[in-house]
Amino acid sequence: MNSPIVLTNSVSFASPQAARLTHSVARPLPTQPASLGLRGGPGVAASPPERKRTEAATQSAVEIYRDIIKENIEYDHLLHHSKIDQEELDGIVELLVETVCTARKTIRVAGDDYPAELVKAKLLKLNSGHIEFVMDCMRENTTKIRNIKKYLLAVLFNAPSTMGSYYTALVAHDMAEGKI
Repeated sequence: MNSPIVLTNSVSFASPQAARLTHSVARPLPTQPASLGLRGGPGVAASPPERKRTEAATQSAVEIYRDIIKENIEYDHLLHHSKIDQEELDGIVELLVETVCTARKTIRVAGDDYPAELVKAKLLKLNSGHIEFVMDCMRENTTKIRNIKKYLLAVLFNAPSTMGSYYTALVAHDMAEGKI
């Protein structure tokens, strides 16, 4: 019952930081009152549970993923881009980190459930070009978006497979109008 849970197991990583995650483990949450730091009886205040090394490892896993994502999308380069708003970019980074660090087995994207490992792998492959594409699409969108977080996750998830076709269609349109 006290066997550790490995945070990652089947995703291949290009970054040395990500390789360290395969060694991060998290123990199951305690369920017995004594293991929760509850001592004594009525009238005795419960002492807060001590911070275990595994909690620190889990927290550092989130920080490691944040660093990996920022490196993959060339965060510093994007900040110097005139069209990129730092607050929007930070929101995208946090959405990516939340999604990649989820413990769910499946993740719903655009109404379909996908294996979490597939979603995580696709999101970890995003680069600065994909982020610029997503931000351009968000800027050009004129329809009302009811759930921005779900919409943004769907656009990020689909960016690698739709970006090329989008730009091809845009060029064909501009050529037909004589803009190019």
